[in-house]
Amino acid sequence: MNPKKHPDYDSETLSKETMDKMAAAFGAYDDRKGRKQRKMTLNDTAELFGVTPLKARKILITAGVYSTVLSRTVQEMNGRGMSIMEIGKKLNLGRASVHSYLPYSRIIYNMEQLSTTAERQKRYRERQLAVKALQNAPAEENMWRALHAFQGYPFFTGQGNGTFAGHGEKQGNGGRKYTYHVIEDNSQNPQTLQTPGTGLAIEPDGERISSDMIHMAYQIVWERQGLISVPEELKISGVEYLFPIFVRIGLMQSLTASIS
Repeated sequence: MNPKKHPDYDSETLSKETMDKMAAAFGAYDDRKGRKQRKMTLNDTAELFGVTPLKARKILITAGVYSTVLSRTVQEMNGRGMSIMEIGKKLNLGRASVHSYLPYSRIIYNMEQLSTTAERQKRYRERQLAVKALQNAPAEENMWRALHAFQGYPFFTGQGNGTFAGHGEKQGNGGRKYTYHVIEDNSQNPQTLQTPGTGLAIEPDGERISSDMIHMAYQIVWERQGLISVPEELKISGVEYLFPIFVRIGLMQSLTASIS
């Protein structure tokens, strides 16, 4: 008999704790009662806990805090003995989508250790606070705080110009996925989120956006009070990367993107 890889890993307890934490963060949503009871969106909840929106919905349904016409329809059809394939064909849903509207019948498998979830929650909170700080006081130091907080966050070129996906999701606009990290100025304290860097390193493309270019773009946004409609208006090199970042951190407000 092989020993457990993680003897302290109690799947059932961990699943219940994670489900309770997710439900507490999300609140509750029943389309028959309105949206006011919900604390955050499904996508925000999924990002907070590091799972897909489909899995987040399934967990919230299992917790009894998410109910829509579609979820109730899928569950009613499943209760009548219809197969996943039959339900999908009837409602024009993919197999994964049908599953996401049904509660778990057993423990939630493949949930990571709570320490990992806690780290994701901390990173999420830092990003949210950085966005709020920038929106409340759009100063350049707050912009750098937000740029530090969103290191490693997935973006796509093409986001922001009416096709912004929000939470790292591609919306079929043909954009390329990328992340970035701040190139630190070693003469300053890199632990301070407000500390300006010497630029951004775009990965995996290998591009660099200098701090001078970022400052120039910030000045344009500031002068126009965030009213930037297309990337070309920033008039800098690397704009295809910086434009989605500026939208996500809340520096530009006039676009169709939802900053939450």
